[in-house]
Amino acid sequence: KTTRRNSARAGRLAAVKWLLVWSVAWGLAACQGVSPRPEQMAANLPPARQLDQRQLDQVAGHTTTALSLLGANDLDGALREADAALSLDPRAARARAVRARCQMAQAQADDPPTLAMWRRAEGELLIAERLAPTDIEVGLLHAEFLEADGHLTAAAERLDGLLAYYPEDPRCWREAGRLRFELGEERAAAPKLERLLVLDPDDHVSLYRLAECRRRLAPTDARELDEAEAKLALYDAASNTFARYREAVPDDVAGYMGEGFSRFEAWRIKPDDGAGLAVVGALFTRASEVAPDLPAPMFNLGVVKEAAADSDGARAAYEAALSVDPQHLPSLLNLAANLQAAGRAAAAVTYCRRALRQDLSSSERRKIEAFLAELESEGSR
Repeated sequence: KTTRRNSARAGRLAAVKWLLVWSVAWGLAACQGVSPRPEQMAANLPPARQLDQRQLDQVAGHTTTALSLLGANDLDGALREADAALSLDPRAARARAVRARCQMAQAQADDPPTLAMWRRAEGELLIAERLAPTDIEVGLLHAEFLEADGHLTAAAERLDGLLAYYPEDPRCWREAGRLRFELGEERAAAPKLERLLVLDPDDHVSLYRLAECRRRLAPTDARELDEAEAKLALYDAASNTFARYREAVPDDVAGYMGEGFSRFEAWRIKPDDGAGLAVVGALFTRASEVAPDLPAPMFNLGVVKEAAADSDGARAAYEAALSVDPQHLPSLLNLAANLQAAGRAAAAVTYCRRALRQDLSSSERRKIEAFLAELESEGSR
């Protein structure tokens, strides 16, 4: 009996030992596999260290080099320098932000992206934010993370918060203006882009964004005005900004198109004797020379010719657009309407039928089918 009891007891002890070992091993594996949440990381700031001047200079040197390498897209070098700074001072906020940026790139390089590494980067940035909430490098990198994480409005707000502290740094104005522009918030973007161009007049990309902001805002603002001259001023501002961009970047069709569109809208508010239309026509003609593979410039030229009562010139422009893109829907429909107005409804039918072969919405298809029925009726007479 004693032997059997001892044997059973030994068996139970063995079972208990196995369960305990398994539980501990599972617990260790779980700790290794689950990263702390970003908020948890930020709640536990690294301990402060007393550094002498030599060590402070080393931290500053490593951090400056890390930022420089990050700007050159040398992520391995940037991470190495950031880690060197943090080994001396765990509270080096800029170095933590650089490390986070490198971790972002590492996470994005994996397919699919590594979520644990991505959240680790977020945690590093939250620590950096707590350590240096007004630092420009930390703020810019945090905004970059927020944008990459899909939080564009939060990123824009983060950049807005930097502007009060760094009113002379073009990077803040550039990124703040760009994000507001990409969010479709032209009224918020325009003053930021204007300020940036005072600080950096050669930023041609931002110059284009400002011109586009003014073009988009002009129709809305014009509706609130009664006098034609006040409305014209809005389109003139857009036109002149596009002209500055066109002169700075003469090989970009967008400058000619934007200026041409804005000047045409100004002409519609106050038609002149044709001189204004001639300028618009010249802009679209030049746009077609700069980008001969695009149908839009010649289509726009056709619209201008129609406004100038030059039906033959309009027809030639629409045909030129279709020679570039035989499926260009606006050109097909305008050419059909042009031919109908010229008493050639039967010829217009061909273009209308080609239009119906496009990928159309139900409302578009109904309108074009009604137009086709009208042309067929006229052509049969």
